[in-house]
Amino acid sequence: MRIEQIFKYPVKGLAGVEMQNAMLRPESGLDGDRRRAITLGKPNTSKIGDWAECGTFERLTINPSLALWKVDSQNGQDTITSPQGTAFSASSSTRLTHGSFSDQARVVESQKGFWDHRDAQISIINLNTLAEIERVTGVQIDRRRFRANIYVRAEPWSEFAWLGQVLKAQEPKLYVLRPTDRCRATSVNPDSSELDTNIPALLLRHYGHHYCGVYAKVIKGGTIRQDSNFVLQNHEPNQHMTQAAIQPTAPTPSDWPRLAMVKDVFEETKDTRSIWLQDTAMMQDLELPFFAGMHIKTHNIKSSGVWRSYSVSKYENRLIRLTVKRQSGLGSNAIHQLNIGDKVLISGPFGDMRLDPKATAYTFVTAGIGITPIIPMLASLRDDSRKIQVFHSVTSQTSLALWDEVLEHATNQHNTALHLFITEKLSSYALSGNRMDPTAIAKGVAQDGSFVVVCGPESFQQSVLRELKKQDIPESRIVTEKFVSPLSTKAINSATNYSAHQVRLNKTDVQGIWQRSDQSLLDFVERHGVNIQSQCRAGVCGSCKVRLLEGSVLCLSSGEKKNSEVILTCCSVPLSNVILTC
Repeated sequence: MRIEQIFKYPVKGLAGVEMQNAMLRPESGLDGDRRRAITLGKPNTSKIGDWAECGTFERLTINPSLALWKVDSQNGQDTITSPQGTAFSASSSTRLTHGSFSDQARVVESQKGFWDHRDAQISIINLNTLAEIERVTGVQIDRRRFRANIYVRAEPWSEFAWLGQVLKAQEPKLYVLRPTDRCRATSVNPDSSELDTNIPALLLRHYGHHYCGVYAKVIKGGTIRQDSNFVLQNHEPNQHMTQAAIQPTAPTPSDWPRLAMVKDVFEETKDTRSIWLQDTAMMQDLELPFFAGMHIKTHNIKSSGVWRSYSVSKYENRLIRLTVKRQSGLGSNAIHQLNIGDKVLISGPFGDMRLDPKATAYTFVTAGIGITPIIPMLASLRDDSRKIQVFHSVTSQTSLALWDEVLEHATNQHNTALHLFITEKLSSYALSGNRMDPTAIAKGVAQDGSFVVVCGPESFQQSVLRELKKQDIPESRIVTEKFVSPLSTKAINSATNYSAHQVRLNKTDVQGIWQRSDQSLLDFVERHGVNIQSQCRAGVCGSCKVRLLEGSVLCLSSGEKKNSEVILTCCSVPLSNVILTC
């Protein structure tokens, strides 16, 4: 793959400087890259000699005006210039008296780099991937939004196959750690500083993830040059990948888009098949948090241009089984075209559809391919003495997938009762003719106090949930299968039209007045010295969620008003005095 451009960013958050060649060094990355940063003026940040979390510094996610500042790098001296033309030395401890920054803002310096994550020495962007994103979305994307150190040309999206491998130039070697999660900084127009395109939401809507590019670390030093080439080399699992998986500021491996290989294919029925996948993350000896009821995402299978979520129907010997019914959509048809040896881009596992371990009994109510998540759930209840009931409905005997595994469970578990409904033909298991009776099931749940799992088409789930509600079954005793797909790529709207309100953080006993200049509640929280987890800052990843205990807020990306529930602080502003759990 060809190296097209090389950049260093002398001051974190400010513009880059293009280089014809650059020296890479183990442990310290690219010479002169992000060695300096501008503090937010918090205590104990005037002298920082090592890496610090990005929340310590000014950055585009909270201060888009940084895009208008210029950087000049001459003879080892860096000068930064404001949009109005005022120049400042970027030397350590320079105090920046400018309206763009707090009164105590200073330039600090490190021997290494103030990267977004401690190990993220080098950021790499595949320009052919950006071209593919433009083709699919119809949105023109300036490469400068991604602030990469190295821009290369390779097959679109092939960079996600580089994880755990080595990129070798003539002299240096880079170990590819993980895909790069994209945040609101990419939504800032590098020419105008406007938040004009919500890049994370755009990625999520079209590709099912908010990643673009990869991070790498230098394992052998040397000089890289524009128009030279990287060669990809295989590498055995080692401590670099292990450490990359546990970086506290970075997303966990389950969230990474990565390759999986199809190891086996089995036709369950004439229109339903199972595929067994070997996950790259597991081949790198990374442990993933699998539990019964989870799902994974598949991305752009067979170049279909779509992504879908599928329940894991079995997890065995570090292999993942997906069971998918062929329907009219591109996703399921792409699954049915896969062969042994094919590679699939996946992420996950995801989901919170868990069994309550304290339940006294369990009732499973499913229809069609909705049977898939309960197979591992039943397996998790092996040798369990609690009462189990399974109600399952299908249209025909020929579409009855995985029922043999349910029968096997019932054979070994005498406390399990099965009720099968085949709508085209009366079944020997039928309780109410050949159709399931949600009213009778709900009354039975009310009597035995069981925990209920409902899976199937949306209309089916709603009919069952209505009957459970009529019987006053509390929501805490019900779980349903929900796959959420983003429906919008709208930019996060400005907070300048909203009034000031008091905000109190109950865990840290911090309180203050939110002003329009604070922008989001996440910005307010950080400016008051409280750090909460945040990644995309664009209303996509969900990492910054907290519970709203009192008051109401407005979600700037959806326009939805919320009261007394979980909110995303990165895209919410208060509509009244509020209390948050942080």
